[in-house]
Amino acid sequence: MKTKIIGVKEFRANMAGIVARARVDKAVYVVANRTKPLFQIVPYSKNETLNSLVSDLAIATAEIAAGKSLTQAQIEKRYR
Repeated sequence: MKTKIIGVKEFRANMAGIVARARVDKAVYVVANRTKPLFQIVPYSKNETLNSLVSDLAIATAEIAAGKSLTQAQIEKRYR
């Protein structure tokens, strides 16, 4: 996959076209402001996303079965 760097002003002016080109060209667009990357536009792939989700669910299920999960109260205490 090709990576192209564009400025935030160009992205604002041509948002729809850039998104369409990313999908058609299978290119990643890094949007930068004053040479600092802000975010990237990555073409959506149904298979990659579904495979990733299935993998994440399998890992989470195994962790829960092994007792490696946290309760809601433990999470709240840790991140407050």
